Amino acid sequence: MLIYYDSEYVQELEEKLYAKFQESTENRTRVHLSDTSHCPVRAWCRLTGIVESPPDSRGIGIMMIGMVGQTLFQQLYPPEWTEYVPDINLPEEMQLPSHIDIFVQEPEKTFPVEIKWSRRNVTRGSDVGKSWLMQTTGYMAKTNSREGKLVIFNIMSGKINAFKILMTDAELEQRREELESIKANILEAVKENNPNSLIVWEEECKYCNYRPSRKRKKDDLGPACPRYKGAIADQYPSSS
Repeated sequence: MLIYYDSEYVQELEEKLYAKFQESTENRTRVHLSDTSHCPVRAWCRLTGIVESPPDSRGIGIMMIGMVGQTLFQQLYPPEWTEYVPDINLPEEMQLPSHIDIFVQEPEKTFPVEIKWSRRNVTRGSDVGKSWLMQTTGYMAKTNSREGKLVIFNIMSGKINAFKILMTDAELEQRREELESIKANILEAVKENNPNSLIVWEEECKYCNYRPSRKRKKDDLGPACPRYKGAIADQYPSSS
């Protein structure tokens, strides 16, 4: 019997997994709620046709583990509570497309549940990332829920941590206005084909799949985020 490491099959599996992950983002020609929870220039890149670099092998593995965990959490609830679309009955121009992982609809109260996975041990509210907080509160605003849940699955330790987020009616209204403002700013920048008016989230640059890289050049994916070629580089110096 002979046994060999099959690198070609590994590559084939990774390509198939990435294609599967991409199914959920196909035809994303509009601003989504998740876009308002990250660097707006990233949304600008996608909407103006800049190609995103695929994740490396490690990134694909982390995504796979996270998606399996998310599916298991969702199976704890009725299927009609999962992948809930809050704007489905609104006119298209008023929609901010999103799919809430779980929208609990119990007789006594309703609340959205956002599921994340991380290699970091997030145990305190102060450890929660800005984008995760903005996404969860965005779902709260869209469903007019004073309470929201953020579940974080640590893929290294297997530990589950959960956070309760509470907002007042005034805070929910302010959050809805903020969502519309961010959406309008992104769309205006896309219309002008100029990202100068958008503020870069520098903390996300290190992990952004629109940044320049050897792999991006090797795969001939075209231009990277304009931050790195002068359009907004003078205002926001690029990270190493």
